Amino acid sequence: MYPVNGDHQGAAPQRDFALLTPAADDSDPAATPTFEVLVGWSRKASGTPHPAVLSIWKQEAADFKPGFAAMGEHDWVLQAKVGDVMIAVILVGRAEG
Repeated sequence: MYPVNGDHQGAAPQRDFALLTPAADDSDPAATPTFEVLVGWSRKASGTPHPAVLSIWKQEAADFKPGFAAMGEHDWVLQAKVGDVMIAVILVGRAEG
């Protein structure tokens, strides 16, 4: 989830994002790090002040088209099943705003 501080308003229609982190920092599958810790790890992964993020959401069955395809003007989205859950992840895109 992005922080609710006005900086990200209108950046994406969904609020959930996967934060990419260095495997060495995120090595305990039972850990429950705080938002601040996750963001810090993700900044290390990106090498910038902004965390490395992937836009991800649960895809509705009616809209599910497995594979990699263009969506909208700038995004390329991978739709796949993880177990029984249909997801969509923007792998190539451009944020505006």
